[in-house]
Amino acid sequence: MSLFRLTSLRCFQPTFIRTTKTNAKDAKSTSSKDSTESFVGNEPVDDGDQVEAPETTGRERSLNRVQLIGRVGADPKIGGTQRHKVVTFNVATNEYAGTNTENGEVKQRVDWHRIAVFQPRLLDNAEKYIRQGDRVYVQGRLHHNMIRDKKTGLDRYVTSIIADDMIFLNKK
Repeated sequence: MSLFRLTSLRCFQPTFIRTTKTNAKDAKSTSSKDSTESFVGNEPVDDGDQVEAPETTGRERSLNRVQLIGRVGADPKIGGTQRHKVVTFNVATNEYAGTNTENGEVKQRVDWHRIAVFQPRLLDNAEKYIRQGDRVYVQGRLHHNMIRDKKTGLDRYVTSIIADDMIFLNKK
């Protein structure tokens, strides 16, 4: 068992966190206290030992979330099968890329994102209401897929955003 010291920025009071390294074999034997802990008053003595990273159990949580606000590049395309439909469209986002020093013109960089919609309710709304030039908010997850190019026959990776939620931002 090891101890390390953190300093909270809000109140400038030292905070101590006790960390342990456990695995399946040691889980039963960790109920007894480690006799190597030493405290002075209420503060532990810093032995200069480095804290070891805890072992993972393979159940780590992760996050795959994308949020975009941009304009639709072309009318949506409907694909897939009759049973498993998919609507795809592209969204353009732009970002500031500097100012031209000669004439003061603002430069912007445009990125294009491929959006795929599989959820039935979102799919119907995207098919009916999204048109070229519409401003849209898309929330979803990043997905990489390998496809075979029909023209060249070569495999290539395609990055898509699988839409979980959309908000139409047009004023109508």
